[in-house]
Amino acid sequence: MVFNAFRRRLLLGCAFFLGLLTPIAAGEISGTLSFEKKPPSVGLAYMADDHGLSKSDNPKLDQKDQQFIQPMVVAPVGAKISFVNSDNTDHNVYAADADAGADFDIGLASPGSEIEQEVTWQDDMVIKVGCKIHPKMRAYVASVDSRYHQVIEFDRTQKTHNFRLEVPASVSVFRLWLPNYEPVEIKIEAGKEATAQLIKKGKIYGSITLKRN
Repeated sequence: MVFNAFRRRLLLGCAFFLGLLTPIAAGEISGTLSFEKKPPSVGLAYMADDHGLSKSDNPKLDQKDQQFIQPMVVAPVGAKISFVNSDNTDHNVYAADADAGADFDIGLASPGSEIEQEVTWQDDMVIKVGCKIHPKMRAYVASVDSRYHQVIEFDRTQKTHNFRLEVPASVSVFRLWLPNYEPVEIKIEAGKEATAQLIKKGKIYGSITLKRN
């Protein structure tokens, strides 16, 4: 009897602990982006009211065949990004964004090298990085600290794109970043739908529709 009582308490304690580790009422946001013309190459969707992304993740932005392999990496202020050269030629990575306060140049990166750069610029900004040796190369770095984010790679031959973002019940502020577009912010609760315009240079170039279950 004593053993059975102890076993019940142990099982209840484990269940409670596992409940703490599981996001309460986790759900999903499904989104549809519709463009009137060609979409941009990449976008970023994230929940702006979460700030739990670890500074120790150290994302990597790699270079191969004279292009950046990833179109974008996400890291919070204080984290370090590793710029990797998996190519057989020298590369470089630099940024010069006065609005974000981002100004760095890692210098010459030889084949096989890996150079770290700390995110020291303004929070919640997306900056463009390039290679001075190969001017057509470009990628983006987002100083975002949300765990609930998704980099969206667009097929530029398609005008409609769908995405899904898993989110817990504790967050409700959705943001969308697209290069050269005005940022979009939508507060969306469970069971609701919302639509917003995609605006570039003061003109409407499309729309975004969200549905949260």
